[in-house]
Amino acid sequence: LQTTRPQTLDLHGFFIPLMKNSTFTIRGLLIATGVIAFSLALLMYVLPKDPFSGRNFDRAVWMEFANDYVDDNPRGAMVQDIQQRHLVTGMSRAEVIELLGEPESVYQNGDFSYIVGMWSGFRIDHDGLEIYFDQHGKLTDSACVQY
Repeated sequence: LQTTRPQTLDLHGFFIPLMKNSTFTIRGLLIATGVIAFSLALLMYVLPKDPFSGRNFDRAVWMEFANDYVDDNPRGAMVQDIQQRHLVTGMSRAEVIELLGEPESVYQNGDFSYIVGMWSGFRIDHDGLEIYFDQHGKLTDSACVQY
């Protein structure tokens, strides 16, 4: 019975040339790392951190952009302020309508949806502020969703 040894990968021929040109390899690696770090820092600076914050709720502006599917709808930047300072658990549907106007959509279960622009992801789908109510018509929660 003759057995054969499994072939092993000889990396000696791969590493020796790298070691001979180690100055070039290290310099190239440092340059590449610097370019990548600079690109990431620039990208983080240019891209908005949270497109759904940064603007206080302004009812006049909110109402002006009702039913407006413009990409940069200023409603988007008001979402966080609305959720944190204006929507209160237990509000009635009528109180929400008084605050935000008529919703663009009312679901079969009575929940509301307001269009806020194209802000999340690759900005190819619209975003909405959804308002959720319980069986008694009282606000329970809200969420910003991508459609």
